[in-house]
Amino acid sequence: MKLKKIFLTIFLAAFGLMVLSFSSSAYEKTELKFNSDGKFTILLFTDIEETELPMSDSVKLWNAAIEKVKPDLIVYNGDNQKVQQSTDAFENVKQAITEITKPASENSIPFAVIFGSNDANCGVSKDKQLGIYKSISGCLNGSENTSSSGSGAFNITIKSSTNESDAFSLWFFDTCTPLGDDDTPFKPSAQKQAESQNQWYEKKSELLKEENDGKPLPSLVFQHEPVPEIYNLLKKTDSKSSDSVKGQGDNSSNYYIKSDETSGTLNKGPYFSSYMDGRFDLWKQQGDVIGAFFGHDHRNDIGGTVDGIYLSQTFKSGVRGYGEAKYSGVRVITLDENDTSTFDTYSLSLPDLIGIPTNLFTVFRTSYAVTVKIAAFGGIGSALVVLAVAAIKRILTRRKNLNGL
Repeated sequence: MKLKKIFLTIFLAAFGLMVLSFSSSAYEKTELKFNSDGKFTILLFTDIEETELPMSDSVKLWNAAIEKVKPDLIVYNGDNQKVQQSTDAFENVKQAITEITKPASENSIPFAVIFGSNDANCGVSKDKQLGIYKSISGCLNGSENTSSSGSGAFNITIKSSTNESDAFSLWFFDTCTPLGDDDTPFKPSAQKQAESQNQWYEKKSELLKEENDGKPLPSLVFQHEPVPEIYNLLKKTDSKSSDSVKGQGDNSSNYYIKSDETSGTLNKGPYFSSYMDGRFDLWKQQGDVIGAFFGHDHRNDIGGTVDGIYLSQTFKSGVRGYGEAKYSGVRVITLDENDTSTFDTYSLSLPDLIGIPTNLFTVFRTSYAVTVKIAAFGGIGSALVVLAVAAIKRILTRRKNLNGL
């Protein structure tokens, strides 16, 4: 009888391990594929910058976007969490990442993650964060069908709806900052890392071209910081005005407005790093990239075509980061395998998705609350004036009484 129990225990344990192994590797074998109607929809979240205790309106925004769009893939486009450095930083980052990706994992939607310039400010390295993401069901980073550069870039292809051939390609580039756990002088500089990403992209692009009967495989790029060519969507203006922005970096001596062909909202001069020089030209050389999507500047939601490649920045996808909460939103990209030379894209703002926010912390960060702000500050100011006048009166009365003595 005891022997029977022992065998039963061993069998159940082995079965349990087998089930766990299957469930953990199930997503690794999942391929991205066009739907039976030939469509594939991507939902882009960028600059979420949430903590282990995300603001309720950020969570509402993510869930409303998923419910409305019903995407086939979610892309987290960098600066995903904003946990403070502390002795509990790793556990807090783990919780923040769990909360951020919960809308994807709970709805069984695959997702891909890139890192931005601020993700490692919490003191937890990007490779440790990547380990957390990869432990969550649906993460495609490092999966069986992902080709990685080893330097913060990777590629995923989308299969045709009718066969197993590659019909489209997605490129993902991390912001180039030191990788790994330890701060050592042997880490590649941002420039060297960018060069490594570019070299890998060029080789992989050529390989995909060979496998596609010698024709470039149409593709999109997802990257946190924009390329310098984003300024080709703008035009210089003589002086500062209500609709102009001051340029960044090499463009900081100029003011810009949107060009006539550029759509969307411009509230800030786009920022880019110098190591991005040459990447756009490489995309043109390879002839496969038809669109590139960026974040980083929070309050920009612009889009337009430069030399045949659509470039876009998207609003932040969380209400906590800098910039009023009304500048929060997501971007939707829809591909059609019947015409992979183009795509449809549009943005959904926080008002589009959840209406006027009800969370007081969010309300105070939106233009909806201008009257509330005026009333609040006005009320405080008035109260201070009344108190000051009363205090002065008391002082004057006291002096008068003393003089009367």
